[in-house]
Amino acid sequence: MRGIPIFTFMNKLDRDGRDPLDLIAELEDVLGIEGYPMNWPIGMGKELKGLYDRYHNRVAMFRPDSEETAYVPLDDDGDIPADNPLHDDSWYEDARDNMELIEDAGNAFDMDKIAKGDQTPVFFGSALANFGSRLSLRLICSLRRSRKNTRRLKVTKLNQRMTIFLVLCLRFKRTWTRSTGTESRLCGSVPAALTMAWTSH
Repeated sequence: MRGIPIFTFMNKLDRDGRDPLDLIAELEDVLGIEGYPMNWPIGMGKELKGLYDRYHNRVAMFRPDSEETAYVPLDDDGDIPADNPLHDDSWYEDARDNMELIEDAGNAFDMDKIAKGDQTPVFFGSALANFGSRLSLRLICSLRRSRKNTRRLKVTKLNQRMTIFLVLCLRFKRTWTRSTGTESRLCGSVPAALTMAWTSH
């Protein structure tokens, strides 16, 4: 997977689950790459309050009363206004403490490592509740655009190998379909995955 940017979305935040620090640690252990949390959950399950968005320097509220209260800006100390009802909430305090810990002892954001697949931006959210998923997609697109502005896309050996594999898979798919009258599941999904990897490289 090296050489291909990897973006991680931790889903089902609207349900009770494991500690986010444990999830990041397992991610790094299993994939063998650095994890960089772009946001951090404030509570989970029925106690989900929002996301501490370190990238945009704000808190995204879960189910806000209005569009005007959907986001709460952070000050220079990374804190929300003291008069905000969330300020003294224990879930918010835990999220802020974890963010401070990660800022001090965690990995530094490195665009070159992300492009090489050595670091993955990690997003938390709930796709079912449409919370956090749009943010992750927008940020992925913006990171990709900024990467394109700093380096032109070049045909590397990795891209050449992917192209050859894609052509072979498409040929196999056509042969399989003609001979069996059905579509191969494997080769129906592989070209799409390769195309996504190609366009994100």
